[in-house]
Amino acid sequence: MRSVARALPALLLTLFPPSILPAQTACLAPTGSVPPCMVGIWSGSNDMVERMDAIFATLPDDVVAQMVPTSGQYLFLRVLRNGNFATSPTEAQADMAFLTENGADEVMIAVQTYGMSGYFTAGPGDALAYCKWSSGPDTMTTESTVDGATYQQITPLPAFGTSSVPFRYECAGNSMNIFMDLPPPMGTITYTMTKVNESALPADVVDILMGD
Repeated sequence: MRSVARALPALLLTLFPPSILPAQTACLAPTGSVPPCMVGIWSGSNDMVERMDAIFATLPDDVVAQMVPTSGQYLFLRVLRNGNFATSPTEAQADMAFLTENGADEVMIAVQTYGMSGYFTAGPGDALAYCKWSSGPDTMTTESTVDGATYQQITPLPAFGTSSVPFRYECAGNSMNIFMDLPPPMGTITYTMTKVNESALPADVVDILMGD
């Protein structure tokens, strides 16, 4: 069942908005292009935790796993007319235990991002691509406890470039959904967002989102 733990980091990386997935190629243009309905400041969450927990529920009885409920939630996003965007920091954590006759081996994997900026390019149809040109020191921390001994590893995550993961969008008025289409068993993840005023932003993200 250690194969489950090895696969978990890749699954956990999908918990985030277009920010933390592995970078592919450098940004080739200074701006993108988005429809007017995407422009504004957005607040939202996603259904990733529920989907991950559903996958965890199919694991054998000797493996117990769960997501921290706030993982990947409370996203703030600002999109400008030229497609440029910025996101708030976010984090996620999954905890696993492998039950044995002598107790349990435990694995904790946590991903933390510090917000990012880049640009969206919409179309054709409802397709949405992004390129990331800056972010904070994003990291993935793996901590395991085996036979009473604890080990920790902190891995930096790619900071720049585009993602090969397909995205789609729909927006109208004060509502926007962004869909991240992942292969089974995860499937499509939906980010459900509502347009908000700058006054609704938490104090710790104002400079990140509004610092033009």
